[in-house]
Amino acid sequence: MAVNISRRRYADPASVDTVYITRGDTFADALTAGTLEDGPVLLIRPGCRDVPAVVMAEITRVAPDRVIALGGTASVCEDQLLQAAAGRATGRLGGADRFEASANIA
Repeated sequence: MAVNISRRRYADPASVDTVYITRGDTFADALTAGTLEDGPVLLIRPGCRDVPAVVMAEITRVAPDRVIALGGTASVCEDQLLQAAAGRATGRLGGADRFEASANIA
């Protein structure tokens, strides 16, 4: 679903500077990220599993300058962030708890 939204919202990949990734089984970080406008929020699996191929394809399509993880390493592990970034710059918006992470994302 998030990839479909990205394809429609960012039909012109030139408008994407950043891709945000977060886990898809809990939505606090993704909901807070709804205010971000410089790129799509894409959902990945929890548990430090491989980033889904459909998400990797969308990142390739929009060709962002950077990939930012939303939440701490329990939400998006470092290996997932590096895999999704595929050599691009990375970053993380998180916090000491759910409230601080949401404030930092917003």
